[in-house]
Amino acid sequence: VKNMEEAKTFFLEKFAAKKDELGDAYPTWLGQLRLKVTRQLKLIVYEVANELDAGTIFETMNDRGKPITELDKVKNYFLYVCSKLDTPDPVRLTLSEKINSTWTRIFEDLMAARISDDENEDQLLRVHWLMIYDYNPNNWQKSRSIKDKFSLKAFAGKHDELRDALDLYLDTLQK
Repeated sequence: VKNMEEAKTFFLEKFAAKKDELGDAYPTWLGQLRLKVTRQLKLIVYEVANELDAGTIFETMNDRGKPITELDKVKNYFLYVCSKLDTPDPVRLTLSEKINSTWTRIFEDLMAARISDDENEDQLLRVHWLMIYDYNPNNWQKSRSIKDKFSLKAFAGKHDELRDALDLYLDTLQK
C-alpha cells in the first residue's frame, strides 16, 4: 500500500510539472502518453514450470533499472539451491515458501522502519553474518560469503544438512 501511495504521489507531481511546462499543449501530450501506455506498452510474461524456477529466472532477467541488491542475490541463490536439493518436491516447496516469506517479512520491516534502501539491506546481511557466522569483518565478502557457506559443493551428498542449515539461516535472519 505504501509503495502505491508513493507511486501515486510521484506521478501526480510529474504530471503537474509537465502541465506547468506545456501549458495549453498539455492535453495533447497527455493523450499521446495515454496511447503509448495503452497501445505500445509491451510486457514479457514468463510461465515457469514451478515456483522453484522463479528465482533463477528473476536473477537472469531482472531489469528494474537498478542493480540487484546483495539481499536479492542471496534470496535468489537460496531459491536456486532449493530447486537443486535432492529432496521430495513438497519439502523443497516448503523451503521455497519459507525463503519467500522471510524476505517478505524483511522488506516489510525495513519499509515500516523507513530504511528500505540498498545500503540498509546490505547492512542487515552483513550484521547478521557477523553475529551468527563469522565475527571477523575482514572475512565478509557480501553475498559471496553466504553463497560459499551454503554451496551445493560444500554439502555434496548432504542435502538434508544443507536444508537444515538454510532453515536455521532463515530463522536467524528473520529475527
